[in-house]
Amino acid sequence: MRRAIVAISLILMCLSLQAQDHDYTYLDWSPLGTNTPGWKLGIGGIAIGCADAVGSPDGMNAKMGKSIELSWLSVIGVRYVTPDLRHRFLLGAGVNWRNYRFEDDTHLGVFSLTVPALYRYKIHGRWGVFAGPVINFNLHAKNAHQTTTTLDLMGGVNFSAVAWYVRYSPCHVLSKGPEFTSFSTGIAFFL
Repeated sequence: MRRAIVAISLILMCLSLQAQDHDYTYLDWSPLGTNTPGWKLGIGGIAIGCADAVGSPDGMNAKMGKSIELSWLSVIGVRYVTPDLRHRFLLGAGVNWRNYRFEDDTHLGVFSLTVPALYRYKIHGRWGVFAGPVINFNLHAKNAHQTTTTLDLMGGVNFSAVAWYVRYSPCHVLSKGPEFTSFSTGIAFFL
């Protein structure tokens, strides 16, 4: 319940923001309207994917097709697009939830607040690539002791507003218990 209240509060904050000077900064209500040069506030980066527990002990292997990741990379963020429209920088604040399902049908859900710092390069037309780190502040893991702060490396290929991404964390997910790292892949929208 507390997480739902926090999420709703963040959304309401995003909707109530107003820019001070429309010549330089404005709130980008439409994630598709980000192809104009300059600084802007915006939202985007909604992703869904399959997660895997890399290096988990025998008998605890995660099922990649049944373990999921839901992420909203930029509940609120700052973007800068260069005048030639080829380079885009994003610094945001978002949320992430990973639910690992193991072979013995146990579940481990990890909820995080995230800070992505992504660079996107437009290759040709509507095609582009992106990469960068994502810092996770892991707030909750059901029935486990999560590592409080982890770092993910994220990258992918996008076509217009749809992207395929890969996300790997070299950090251990749990501070106590079985040691494993996280790998996920899926689709993202409006990066």
